[in-house]
Amino acid sequence: MKRVNLSYSVDLEEVPQKVLELLDEVNLKINKIADSFTEIRMILGPSPDGRPADIFAATEAIKKMRVLLAKEDVRLEECSSILSGYLSILMENGDENLPEGDNDDN
Repeated sequence: MKRVNLSYSVDLEEVPQKVLELLDEVNLKINKIADSFTEIRMILGPSPDGRPADIFAATEAIKKMRVLLAKEDVRLEECSSILSGYLSILMENGDENLPEGDNDDN
């Protein structure tokens, strides 16, 4: 799957809220991915009728989960990058509202 970068502008003070919105999306998707563990446990667990575990199905479910996790990891990296850029701008502007420990001058 090819990825493209989209860009749009927001007011500087909106950046944390926009990142929070992105993180909320990641959270929802990761929760859905976590539900896949239940599916895999059911596939690999003992069957009431004694059928053997479907190793192929479990392997495919794990592969799918890994792809989805990788996508969310990319989104988390993007969020981190956005916040790093935001922090750099605040530091360049000498913003006095920086949290403790984020300003190199402290």
